[in-house]
Amino acid sequence: MHLLCAATVPNALPRLKDCRKLSLAAHEVLVPMALAVAATAVLAGLVVLARPEPTIAYAQAHTVWVAVVLGLAAVATSLAAGLALALRR
Repeated sequence: MHLLCAATVPNALPRLKDCRKLSLAAHEVLVPMALAVAATAVLAGLVVLARPEPTIAYAQAHTVWVAVVLGLAAVATSLAAGLALALRR
């Protein structure tokens, strides 16, 4: 933390209290991630609205693959959120 603070705030090593001001609140970390997830959901919804029959047919033909991809996306998102919260300082 000291090196990160020294790299981001000039002459910060004598003033370590300034480093605490650099830490982000939880909502400052999670809001961009939530916006990205919402944008992805909107784009997926637009694909379904634009071509509902082929999209549903593809999902029905590849049910296991769709389930695995959704599960993997959920795990990746939760892992990214956890790491972002852990490393926000």
